[in-house]
Amino acid sequence: MKNQKKGFTLIELLVVVAIIAILAGMLLPVLSKAREKARRVNCAGNLKQLGLSMLMYSGDFDGFFPNRQGNTTNNFDPLVSQNYVQDGKVWACPSRTTVLTIGNNSAYRYIGSGLKDDNATATGVTLAFDASNNHPSNEWANALFIDGHVEGAKPSNKPDLFGNGW
Repeated sequence: MKNQKKGFTLIELLVVVAIIAILAGMLLPVLSKAREKARRVNCAGNLKQLGLSMLMYSGDFDGFFPNRQGNTTNNFDPLVSQNYVQDGKVWACPSRTTVLTIGNNSAYRYIGSGLKDDNATATGVTLAFDASNNHPSNEWANALFIDGHVEGAKPSNKPDLFGNGW
């Protein structure tokens, strides 16, 4: 009888390892993109929660959204001080590397000061949006509208959604 080969040779083992490395190299960028997309969805959910709390606020204040105080472009303080938002996680975009807390330290920009919730163009007027640099390379941003819906887009494709804070 012929001698039968048992086990792998070193070359066969190296070929298998090389194939696994190539497959892993092809999968990692795809997984990274999927992870960022999940972060964008989580970010939109945070904005949606802020929108719902602002609509509750406007319901208690004759239809008006919180007013900005001072010259800041980011003032969610009335939502915090009057307990419309109690969970600090809603203020942070999951894509952002720096951790932010509440109110003025939020990862979102509020531009709805003085607006009313009965605005005739509620589906087209932006109330708040992502701060710049929330998502890698500023390639994506979410915007919150008066009617409470959130829309995501590339800022270069829809600059009118994000005001001049972007």
